[in-house]
Amino acid sequence: MSRNSIKSKRIYGIGLSHFQTFLDCRFKANSPNLTLETIVESIAQNGINVYSLLDNFVSYLLAPDRPNKLSTNSIWLYVAAVRSFLQYHDVDISSAKFKRRVRLPRKHREDEEALDTSDIRRMLLSCNNRRMKAYLLVLASGGMRTVEALALRNKDLDFSTFPTTVHIRKEYSKTRVARDVYISDEATKFLKEWLDFKYRKKPKLPVRIRNPEELLFSHKYLESVVPTGLYLKVFQEFHRILATVEMDQLKEGMNRHKITLHSFRRFVKSVISSQAGQDYSEWFLGHAKSPYWTLKEPAG
Repeated sequence: MSRNSIKSKRIYGIGLSHFQTFLDCRFKANSPNLTLETIVESIAQNGINVYSLLDNFVSYLLAPDRPNKLSTNSIWLYVAAVRSFLQYHDVDISSAKFKRRVRLPRKHREDEEALDTSDIRRMLLSCNNRRMKAYLLVLASGGMRTVEALALRNKDLDFSTFPTTVHIRKEYSKTRVARDVYISDEATKFLKEWLDFKYRKKPKLPVRIRNPEELLFSHKYLESVVPTGLYLKVFQEFHRILATVEMDQLKEGMNRHKITLHSFRRFVKSVISSQAGQDYSEWFLGHAKSPYWTLKEPAG
C-alpha cells in the first residue's frame, strides 16, 4: 500500500489493528491464538464464514460502548482495509454477496460550511503571524491542498509573471501530476513581505542565504524538514484564528470543525466555477477533466 500512498498505508494499518483486536475479543474463548495470518487459513478451510466474520467486525466497530466512537467514513475505510487484506491472501469475496450479507452503516452527507470573502477577511485581520497570513492567502487564491502549499519551495514561485505563477510538485500532489497555478496580487504582496522578514539581517548573525530548495513556509533551513512536519504548527495556528473570530464550531456528532483549511480550496472552486466555468475550475484545482478541454498558455 505504501508504494503509492503513505497515508493509505497508515489508514490500512489502523484498520488491520482494529481487526486484530476484534479477533482477540470475538474468539478469545474458542481460538485464543487467532491472528491475521491464521484467520486466512481458517477461512480457506471453511472453518469461518468470511461474510459473517466481516459483518461481526462491523458490529464491533459500531458498538455503543466503544471508548472512542468511530465515524461512518472510518468504518467504511477499516472494512475496506480488511477486505483488501483477505483478498490479497486469495480469499474470494463476492461483491454481490458482500453487499447483501455485510451491512455497513449508511453514509449521511452534509453540505460543507461555505466561506466567502468577508469570512476570509475576518480571519486575515485577526492574524498577526506573517507566515500564516501569507499561507492563508495562497490557499484562498491558489486553491491548493494543504500539504501542496506547505511543499512549496522558494524556486517554485515565479514573481516575474503576472499574476504570480506557483509550481505544484508532483511528489506532493494527490494525483501525482505536477501543475502550475496562479495566486492573487494580495497573496504575492504578503509572500514577499514574509520572505523579506524570513531572510532579514539579524544583529550579530550572518546574513541568511535564500536557498532555492528551502521550503517556503519553514522558519529554518533543515535537511529533515518535510511539508507534513509543518502541518501541525499551521493546523494549531489556524485553530487559534478560528477561535478568535468565533468560527470554531464543530460538526454535529463529530470532533471536526465546520471550517477547515480545506475550506479555502472549496472557496476557490466555487468562485472559479461561477466566474469562469466548471471546466476551468477542474483544471485549476488539478482534478480530472474532459480530454476535449485544453488550454494553451498565451505567448509572451
